[in-house]
Amino acid sequence: MQGGLQASADVTHTAQASARARVSRRVALSLIGVVALAAGCLLAWLCDRALAAGRIQRGIWIRELALSGMTTSDARGALSGLQGRLRTSPVAVRLGERLFQLVPESVDVVVDVEPTLAHALSRGRDGSWARQLGWWLSRWYRGDLVAPTLRLDRSRLDQVLRAWEKAALGDLPFDGNVRFEQNQLLPEYPRAGLAVDRHQAERAILGAIARGDGLLVELVVRQHVPRLSRADVDDALTRAIELTGRPVRLSSDDPELFLELGPQQLGTALETEVIETRGHVELEFGFDPRAVARLLASLRDKGLLEPKSASFAVDHHDRVSVVPGRDGRELDPARVAAALRDAALSESRTGRLPVTAGARAALTTEDAEALQIRGLVAGFSTRHPCCRPRVGNIHRIADLINGLVVRPGETFSVNAVVGERTVKSGFVPAPSIEDGEIVDSVGGGVSQFATTLFNAVLRAGYAVVERTPHTYYFDRYPMGYDATLGWPKPDLVFRNDTEAGLLIKTFYSKTEILVKLYGDSGGRRVTTHVSAPQDVVEPPIELVTDPELEVDEADVVDQGRIGWSVMAVRRITFPDGTQREDRRRVTYNPQTRVVGVHPCRIPEGHKAYTGEKCPEVEESEEGDGGAGVGETDGGTAAPGDGGVAGLPR
Repeated sequence: MQGGLQASADVTHTAQASARARVSRRVALSLIGVVALAAGCLLAWLCDRALAAGRIQRGIWIRELALSGMTTSDARGALSGLQGRLRTSPVAVRLGERLFQLVPESVDVVVDVEPTLAHALSRGRDGSWARQLGWWLSRWYRGDLVAPTLRLDRSRLDQVLRAWEKAALGDLPFDGNVRFEQNQLLPEYPRAGLAVDRHQAERAILGAIARGDGLLVELVVRQHVPRLSRADVDDALTRAIELTGRPVRLSSDDPELFLELGPQQLGTALETEVIETRGHVELEFGFDPRAVARLLASLRDKGLLEPKSASFAVDHHDRVSVVPGRDGRELDPARVAAALRDAALSESRTGRLPVTAGARAALTTEDAEALQIRGLVAGFSTRHPCCRPRVGNIHRIADLINGLVVRPGETFSVNAVVGERTVKSGFVPAPSIEDGEIVDSVGGGVSQFATTLFNAVLRAGYAVVERTPHTYYFDRYPMGYDATLGWPKPDLVFRNDTEAGLLIKTFYSKTEILVKLYGDSGGRRVTTHVSAPQDVVEPPIELVTDPELEVDEADVVDQGRIGWSVMAVRRITFPDGTQREDRRRVTYNPQTRVVGVHPCRIPEGHKAYTGEKCPEVEESEEGDGGAGVGETDGGTAAPGDGGVAGLPR
């Protein structure tokens, strides 16, 4: 019996031990699993954190914008797109019993990008490691919504709220003021009333825009008690009258640059602000920078603020002096307004005009003096008939070039300075040579100015870079030393190859154009010489039919001109005795002589040939007379011109 009980006890003990062993194994396996899971999660978190270095972590949203894994550069671009949507998405607002709609753009709502990015980057990266791990795990089943940091223009919001208050609340509260109206200062006394709580309104509106949940924004209205009393306004009126009652003058070192304002101008520019200092409230006066800016316009209109380049004056003895220039000046309306207030509060009612440096002058006084333009180097003039359209063009191009300065080493191009001759730029149609033909074109006649300038440059000894003589010779110009202009070619180009600047001055009358060049040629001497005409070419003859003429008659319609060449020479002698010689062969083309004859005198093969036969002519006892030669309009003469010869019979 006892043996059976002992055996049964042993079996029970063995079963219990086996059960405890199984439980121990399960607990151990569970612990190992938990530790493995925790280690795996920790390892995954660490790997994810390493991969997300410098990037926004997973699960981060700003409104509808997912920023997961973005770099700061990518996020900035995404936020700019979000800002565009935020600015155009309206927000519903209730004020009292009235509903209003606010478009964020109207109060200049913008996303403050850097604080927003900093907030997004810090999510999941602050606090203990356990807190960061927990945040990371929670992102696998829910996102993290980050509110963008927004800001707006409070002055524009205040304007919107004032309009809403007037529509929803009636008469607005008013602290009191002094205003300038109809040339006098008038008091505006304070009144109590209801007003929107500005701080609450700004927070609520920005919050609604940031959330984008479409919820209605409720504005809080509070009773506003004026901060000023009637006595305060009366006292302010007295002070305002003293401030604006007499003129104020602000002066600078330049006696031409000053600002003097009378009572009316001061009253117009007056601005007020209610300020509170240590519990004391009063109406403070100043001058509105916007109104001051309008008052400064007169100084700008007179050119007193623009830079003024130094220039050169030439007296009737051709002596040159420098007319000083100045850099531009700047006047900040806010600083001028503050200076006006200080001056108005002073006994003298005067003060300094706060001038600051502006744009630098194109040619400073120091630069002008350094150019060493000492006196006349050379001049040249040509004459022309009075009062023709071409004379106006000559005067116009002379005005455009007058007073220009060519610095040492610079190249001067007439076309680059004057530009294309157009009616808009002040030129008129007049005769000119185009492709060897004389036609009317806008700017015709300017070649006379080019010839005059070229001869002055030639005699001054400057380097001629580009010059084209006329196709035909004109006796109003020196033979071999003429120049023509066209657009864009031909051009007149020369280089100032001296160590001093070159000043170009032009003078004209109804019949003459004069160019003078001032500088310092360094003592170089110039002589010119032109050879006698050579290689003379007779003008070709063009026959035209004239049935009114007798068979033996000829009528010179255009006398034409012979052609020839000359050699133009310029010799420059430098102070050290060295010389430089410039030689240029100039060729003038012959101009066709046009002769009218009876149609029967046109030979076969000629373009005007008609085939008409000439009648028989009886010989007279005294013989035939010579063919007459008419005179050309213009009176030009060329060496070696002859009569009409070789006419067919």
